[in-house]
Amino acid sequence: MRIKKILAGILCAAVSAAAMTSCDKDESSAINSSTESKNTGVNSALSPVEIKDYSFPEFMEEISVPDMLSNEIYSSFNKEELAKKVEEQPFEEYVCIESYLDTYYVFEEDGFVGIINKHGTVVIEADTYSSAELVSDDLIKLNYPEGSGMSADYLRVSGGYGKLVEDHSFSAEAIAVSAVYDSQEDKELYELTVNGKSVYDKKWDSLDPANIEDIDTAKKASAVYKASSSSQHYFIVFDDYYNIKIYEGVYGMIKLKIGDVYGECYILSGDHYSELEKMIASFGSESAVSRPSKDENLDFIQIVFGLSARDRVQVTISADGYCFTDSLTHNEQPANKYFTVLSRETFIDLVNWVDGTLAQEYE
Repeated sequence: MRIKKILAGILCAAVSAAAMTSCDKDESSAINSSTESKNTGVNSALSPVEIKDYSFPEFMEEISVPDMLSNEIYSSFNKEELAKKVEEQPFEEYVCIESYLDTYYVFEEDGFVGIINKHGTVVIEADTYSSAELVSDDLIKLNYPEGSGMSADYLRVSGGYGKLVEDHSFSAEAIAVSAVYDSQEDKELYELTVNGKSVYDKKWDSLDPANIEDIDTAKKASAVYKASSSSQHYFIVFDDYYNIKIYEGVYGMIKLKIGDVYGECYILSGDHYSELEKMIASFGSESAVSRPSKDENLDFIQIVFGLSARDRVQVTISADGYCFTDSLTHNEQPANKYFTVLSRETFIDLVNWVDGTLAQEYE
């Protein structure tokens, strides 16, 4: 919490400094000329309004570091469902500790583990490996005793039996993007394959390799692809065993300060992003102004639009209704930096939208 307080103070000072700098250059410059009053009937920031309640969203307090790979929508391998602890022993002569795929059992004997199928046929004797781990829906990792200096072996399983694979290693060359003509949509779509086999039953409008280092996440990946479909954006993430997880991409970012609490989170739903865009557009503005409030302690919300687009715009709205719009893409053009005045209820509505709608992405 102390770190969030420090960040809040730093960002407040930065926002205020940037705001005052752009105003002090020339208050009669292109900033004013580009922001003529657009009276839409909303209350001025200085007009008396019925103040609604608001508070810092609980879900944002739980986010210590924002992660672009937070909204998982698909996983090809669910280890928790496929690998289970044995509660009732299936065989009298073996002590089984885990079951895999409802077909294989890991049994212990004299400090080693072996693999036996549900029919009682031993697939791997318990005389070489110290532990086993299910790493995909058809691959079991077999570990040698610690200190042996031996790399793990792998058992490729199918139909209750298996075949040892001694040199398993990940290769990005096994992944390919294939073009597929869709007759219903009358256009070319794309799919991902591993060794010629499709990894997901969906075709994409675009599909391009990406670098995990370019994604704001602590998660690891052996390969990443960015995909899009009907204006929605996704990340497809491979692990060492070609299992995939699909995450909906990021569309925007929220930075919020209320009192001495500060937090950040990504907007991870295309539908929510569109809803927020329409919400902002509906607020309109009471007037264009050249000088904002000087109170650095005011609560504020800052929204970055366009993280999955070419143009990015940052909107900062303080609790008194002052709004600073800044084009991050064309930040050297004065006309793309300007202040407006909104209803003070605008800020509260946005905070409550974050607390209600955006919170659904992090449940």
